[in-house]
Amino acid sequence: MKKSGVELLLGSVIIVIGLVLYFLLMQLYWAAIYPPPLGRQILDALPPLIWVVGGSLIADGLWRIVASKKTAHLRFTQSLVLGEVLTICSLIYGEEVNWPDFYHVNYGLPLSWITRTLSTIAGPVDVFKVNFSTLVIDIIFWFVIALLASWSFNKIKKR
Repeated sequence: MKKSGVELLLGSVIIVIGLVLYFLLMQLYWAAIYPPPLGRQILDALPPLIWVVGGSLIADGLWRIVASKKTAHLRFTQSLVLGEVLTICSLIYGEEVNWPDFYHVNYGLPLSWITRTLSTIAGPVDVFKVNFSTLVIDIIFWFVIALLASWSFNKIKKR
């Protein structure tokens, strides 16, 4: 149980790190060099590789839990998977805010953890600002919601 739980948690964290790295790498501006430098190609391939490693850890953790066939492990796995799905769905939710001098998109639910600024009074820009503390709060919030949903589902199922 401990190995599988650690793998599920570590895989989730690695996927979120890959997502943050992806948004940070989108901010890098490369000079119009042809052919593109090797560094850019490596950095462009890095987030998908990180996502594959995180997904592999999650799949291995789930396999360990399903192979053990213990109901307590399966309930915990249900809540972890539901929490991960809710977190990823909330991370890609974008709210477009169009103020007269500040056009931006806020990502995250219930708290916005990343802001993509597209236009300011000075002109068009494309800047991402990441707030890691609200990202952690979002992840914890959705994990608690998933635990409560899994617990209540199991209580209803027992009746």
